[in-house]
Formats: sequence, C-alpha cells, structure tokens
Amino acid sequence: MEKLKAHYPLVRVKERLTCVDDLNLTASAERDVRRMGLDKSVAYDVVKALKPSELHKSMTSHENHRIWQDVYHTKYGAIELYVKITKVEVEAEDHLVISFKEWGS
Repeated sequence: MEKLKAHYPLVRVKERLTCVDDLNLTASAERDVRRMGLDKSVAYDVVKALKPSELHKSMTSHENHRIWQDVYHTKYGAIELYVKITKVEVEAEDHLVISFKEWGS
C-alpha cells in the first residue's frame, strides 16, 4: 500500500534525533554512506534538514503490511539521496531506522 502523506510526522522524527548517536542507520545504509564518501554526521545533518515537501511517498513494508516507511528524495551537494524512515519495535520500545542511499542505485 502507498500514500502521498507521511506516516511519521517529520517534526516528531527530528525531535527524536537529538544527536548523531540517535541515528539508527541500517547496515546497508552505513555502507552506502561510506561508499558515497560521507560519514554518519553528514547523514544526520541530511535527515535533520529534510523538508515535508521532499516526501516521495509513504509505503508499507514488503514483509509486513502494518509497518510504514516514509521515503524522502533530497540532495546533499550534487548527490541525489533516497532516505527511508521507519519505526520498529525492539523490546517493546519504538526505534527509528533510517535507510540512506543514492537515488536510483
């Protein structure tokens, strides 16, 4: 399922990210960040700078139709980025998880 409205209010996402250590990147996102010559602090700055107008779509996970993922299309310099934000429950606590890769890759 897809929709054009964010499932997770971006203002709330940003409130939860108070420092770089709060940025839970997936393992593949960490690899992609390094492959682009960036680091986690740049990824953090990109997420903190996301604008609601950069929402591409909100979609459910392929594995679980109850888990929503908000997909943003943004830029860092000349690099076009795909940033996906979702929440997962770990030990009864919600955690944001961020996918971060070059758009189109």
